[in-house]
This record gives sequence, C-alpha cells and structure tokens, in this order.
Amino acid sequence: MERLMLLDGFGLVYRGYYALPPLTTSKGELVNGVFGFCSIVLRGFADLKPDYVAVAFDLSGPTFRHEQYAEYKATRTRMPDDLAAQFPKVREVVKALRIPVYEQQGFEADDVIGALTVQAEAAGVETTIVTVDLDMLQLVTDRTRLMTTRSGVENTVIYDPARIWERYGLRPDQMIDYKALKGDPTDNIPGVPGVGEKTAAKLVAEFGDLDALYTRIDEVKPEKLRDKLVEHREAVYRGRDLSTIVRELPVTLDLEAARLADYDRETVIRLFREYEFRTLIERLPAMSGESAADKVQALREVATGGTVAAAKVGTERPAGWGSGRPIRAGSLGGDGLQLSLDFDTVSRPAREAGVATAAGTTGGGEPVRFDDLATALGATISDPGRIELLDAEGVPALADWLAGQAAVGASIVFDDPRPRRGTAQAFAIAGADGRVVAGMGEAAADALRREVEGRGLPLVAHEAKPILVARFAAQPDAPATKVEFDTQIAAYILNAALRSQSIADVVAERLDLVLPPPKEL
Repeated sequence: MERLMLLDGFGLVYRGYYALPPLTTSKGELVNGVFGFCSIVLRGFADLKPDYVAVAFDLSGPTFRHEQYAEYKATRTRMPDDLAAQFPKVREVVKALRIPVYEQQGFEADDVIGALTVQAEAAGVETTIVTVDLDMLQLVTDRTRLMTTRSGVENTVIYDPARIWERYGLRPDQMIDYKALKGDPTDNIPGVPGVGEKTAAKLVAEFGDLDALYTRIDEVKPEKLRDKLVEHREAVYRGRDLSTIVRELPVTLDLEAARLADYDRETVIRLFREYEFRTLIERLPAMSGESAADKVQALREVATGGTVAAAKVGTERPAGWGSGRPIRAGSLGGDGLQLSLDFDTVSRPAREAGVATAAGTTGGGEPVRFDDLATALGATISDPGRIELLDAEGVPALADWLAGQAAVGASIVFDDPRPRRGTAQAFAIAGADGRVVAGMGEAAADALRREVEGRGLPLVAHEAKPILVARFAAQPDAPATKVEFDTQIAAYILNAALRSQSIADVVAERLDLVLPPPKEL
C-alpha cells in the first residue's frame, strides 16, 4: 500500500521554536523553528518512506470556531516576531522540496488535514499525520496514523488505534469527548473544573460518549462530580463542537502533485547552507534512480563545494603522498578512531616542492604549516598513512618526541562505549608538529595512554571523559589528568541546538566540511 505523509506546518515550526534553544546563523537570524521543521520532515522521510508528501498551514485571520465562541484561543499570546519571521524561510524550503501546500481561509490546518485523510483513505492510501497536536488523534484509523515528537524534535512516537488504547484506554473517536471534559487551556476550552485526564478518560470509557453520560448522569459517582458535570454541561458540549475536526472542506488531494520524487536539490542545499543547517544536508532524500551511495557522494560534493572535501579513507595512499602504512577500512572496529588534533601546525605535502613523509615533514625535514583548520582536516582525513601505528614495544621510542610537547591531542576507542565496560582498542595522540601516533590493540593503547599520563601532558580532546575514566578504572587513586581543552564541551556551549555533538557534526557546523561516516573510515 502506498503511503502519504501529511505535515502540520505551523505545529512543527512552533515545536522547533519552543523546543530548541535559540539557534541563530552567523548573521544573527533566529532559525530554530526552521531547523526543527526541516529536521522532523527529514526524519519522516527516513522513517516513514512515504510515496507522497503534503503540508497544511494555518492562514491568518479568524476561523469558524471564533465565530462560534469568541473566546476560542483567546488566552494565547501574540506570535513572537522572531517566530513569524521564520515562516517565509520554511515556505522556501517546502517549495524547493516540491511539497504541495494546502490551506483554507476560515479553517485550521487540522481541518484541512482531516479532509485530506478522508480522501486518502478513499484512494486506498495509508496516511501518517506528522504533528505535535494530539487533538488530531481523533483522525486515527486503521489506515491513518499520527507521528508526533517528544523531548525536542528528534524523538518520535507513532499512534495507531492500539497505541491510543494503550495510553488512554479510549478509541480515537472518543478523544473528542475526552478533551471536552478535561478542557484544553491552549485553546481556551474550559472543560469541567476538577476533571483531569484520568477522570475524563474514565467517564468516557465507562459511558461511551457524552450523550450517554448525560443520559445516565444519575449513575455518576461521587455526587460532587455529578453536580459539576450538570453545572458545566453547556460548556462541555461547546467544547465538543470546538474540538471536532471538520472533514468536509473544498480541498482536493492531488496525489500526483504530492508524489515524493525529484526536488530542487541545489536550492534546498543553498537554503540549508544559508541557514547553516549543514548537519541536515546528508539527510536529504535520494533523487530518482539514485543509489544510497551515489546520494551520499553527491550531497557530500555539494555540501563541501568551495572547501576542501573530507575524502573517504581507503586502503591506498593518495598519489604523491609517499610511502606509509595506511589504515585498513574497518580495522579499528566499533565506530572507528576519532582523532582530536591541534591543527595550528599540521604537516602536508609541499604545494610546490618536496613530498610529505609519514612523519609529516617535507624533503627538507621541516613541518609544513597549514593556513587554516579546514585545509588541515581535509588533508588528514584523506591521508590516513600519516598516522603511525605502534604496538606496546614501540611506545618507549616516543620519549624524546613527547618531551617536546606542551600538550597533545588525544582520542580513545573502546569495544563497548559504556563506562568501565569495554576494552581499549586504540589510543591516539597528535602533537603540535603534526605527528599523529596510535597505539593499536589493548596493550599498546594502555601503554601509550600511561606514557602520556605519566608525563603529565595536558590533553586536547573531543570528549575527554572516556580517557579520564580509563585512568581511574586502572588506578582509582591516580591524580586527574589535566584537560586543556575539550572541543565537545566547547561545541555545546556555542550551539546547544546541534542535533549531536559528535566530531562529524561539529566539523559540519563549524568548518562546513562533511566527514565520512565513522564506519567508512
């Protein structure tokens, strides 16, 4: 069965704005609502794999519900200006993704989505509504589900009839009466004072619906509750009318226009780069006939246009880089070796004369300085042979080199990421002269780590905690290793809204480079 994904545009932007920390571009433009919307949509593409996609937006101005009840949503504050300013950006992304927009003056997006689900079911299409508004649970059927977010924008839950029953003990069609009884402060629907979620669900489950409840009102216990239900009967029925989604609207679902196919990839990427959503680029869907591998490569090339691309690490050294021992793909196990380097000076092949050796010097024996961090990182990823691999017996030979270091970049890899559960598979360090050394295997990793710790060298790392834990696990009474700088902590301080603080995401966010997935290294 083909699938349709229906997006509640306003709700998703609203969730991003309020759920994410203030996320601004380098120009000072707030874009957290746009980021939240795009992140949820791309998550939907990946998880739901829809054949069709459409979005519904609310239009400004009163709706028929305001005509019925002047106080409807009267308690809501005016939309902040910096949120309103994000909707044109969202519409630009929607247009570039070629997602059709549905909206109807005088009605809410809920009503538009309700009308579209009726037509989708009639066409034999399975629908998933993507929204943060649980009022639309009333639309759920065997062919229509609801996907919502919780705890931000990345964690999702999907409601079908069974999930609704599991949470509320009610059928989807009973959710209207449930809301009418408990009320909804966000919509200014008062409900019955003192009736919360549990009581409302119990009453609807016991009596079936509001009409049966009021027909058998004498059966309600205790008497105090019965008196409140009688007193607020008019408000309850008004709440039911206001909560009921209208599904007969003059909108027509055009499935062919909604088919998820080729979109304007260049424009989407241009917008993502303009809004500085670099971490979202590789999550864009493939074009027609494009394999997953081709998609990743194409997005990587565009994402890194104008910069030094972070190339996939292979098993051969690039031409012109001299002899050296390459890292074999997958040889590190787990998620690979993640290096945190001081790139103030990193060796590379001379641009005009000399060839870089594995130790990072030119034919003249002097380190070659990089002019910028992006260039250094791109070259390091593309040249794995720069990393010297040592066994435990080779560690003592590093003594003179380590004696000349004021601090070292460091990273450790375990076969189990849980603290004190795993065994070290590799420990790597980098010096300010560009030399990178890795102890491979448990014995070498422990020997190199102890050598660094024994010299009291401060660490520069991306998430230094596992290194500190490794020392305390081996020597509980050992002094704490000094951490001079942790780029993961710094990245979080600079942008807490980044979907994760992995080295790949930080590099994408700060340097505009796309690193290959760790398992490809």
